[in-house]
Amino acid sequence: MPDPRAQQFLDIPELPPLILPTHPPHHSSLPPNERITQERLQGLLKTIEPGLLTPEEIDLLAFVVHARSHAFAWEYEEKGFFDPRYFPDYKILLNSELYLRFL
Repeated sequence: MPDPRAQQFLDIPELPPLILPTHPPHHSSLPPNERITQERLQGLLKTIEPGLLTPEEIDLLAFVVHARSHAFAWEYEEKGFFDPRYFPDYKILLNSELYLRFL
């Protein structure tokens, strides 16, 4: 059984809600940033099956991806991690007698 005394969770700070535009800018006009380059954005958009989304929906998708670019990791070095302040180690009490029986 997990030790509930060891689990001290903090509230995860929320990002402010993203205001979605009714007429998003064309995806080619979005400025590149440290995570989303034009090449990466084009590579992502190429994976959309033709005819699945309208051009306006593709522009809206690109807008959201650009606005929340830190949610995406294109390279291993860009990956995130679970912050131990919000996700502490999961500690499980161990019955050593039972444990030794299965060795």
